[in-house]
Order: sequence, then structure tokens, then C-alpha cells
Amino acid sequence: FAMTDSSLVLMRYDSPDNDEGLVDRLLPWINLTCFLWSVSVTHFWDYLLGKVVALMCTYKLIQSMYRLIYKCTPSETFGGKTRLSKNGLGDMSMSNRDYFKTPLMPYIPCLGIFVNFYLVAQLDLLGIGLLLAYLGVVTLFYFSY
Repeated sequence: FAMTDSSLVLMRYDSPDNDEGLVDRLLPWINLTCFLWSVSVTHFWDYLLGKVVALMCTYKLIQSMYRLIYKCTPSETFGGKTRLSKNGLGDMSMSNRDYFKTPLMPYIPCLGIFVNFYLVAQLDLLGIGLLLAYLGVVTLFYFSY
């Protein structure tokens, strides 16, 4: 679901003209900080390192969300100015009024990312390690195929 929420933000927000690709750079940070915060609070909160990592992730998450909300603008068309779509019959209508609008955008998708990673962090560390190893192997196969 984190991928779906990230895709929704990508489709609905545009980077500012003076900083192209800002949305594309912020979303991995949001995902990574949510994951690291969740793991550090769930498994390492009793240690100083866990509290330091959680505090640093909180700062980076707030900074990334601030930049997403106040520097990036909602897109005029579905998919944004850099993402085009065509079907076999010609151009599709890409007007935002033709598509469902997610309420409280981007708060709800970012909250969904956070909750998803918090639930994943409830797994044992071995389970999280196996999940990351599996995703790494699948990614290698995807790019080598």
C-alpha cells in the first residue's frame, strides 16, 4: 500500500519549476524515514541508538512533509505536467475534474505510508530481514531480466 500511496502523490503533485523532480526525491525519503522510525521505535526504543534514530527520522519526515506540502503544487492535470498518457484513440482527458480527488491530499496518503510501515515493523527482526532480502532478490531479477 505504500507504493500505491506514493503513486497517488506522484500523480497529484508537481515539482516547482525551479526544482524539477522534487516530488520524486521526497517520496523515497518519506518512505525510508517512516520505515526506520517504525523499526527503531518498535525494536530499539530501549537503547539510546533507537531513540536517536527515531528523533532524526522524525526531523527528516517533518522536513520532507513540509517541503511536499508547501513547495510542491497540486497538479493541474491528472498525472502532472511531466506524465503524459495516450490510448489508441488519441489523447485521454487528463483534467482533474474528471477524476476522483482524494480528500486531505497529501496527508491521507502519507499517513497511509506511515501506518503501513508501522505495521510491517511489528514483525520480528528476522521477518523484516527476510522481507528485505526477498525484495532485494526480486529487484535484482527484475532489472536483470
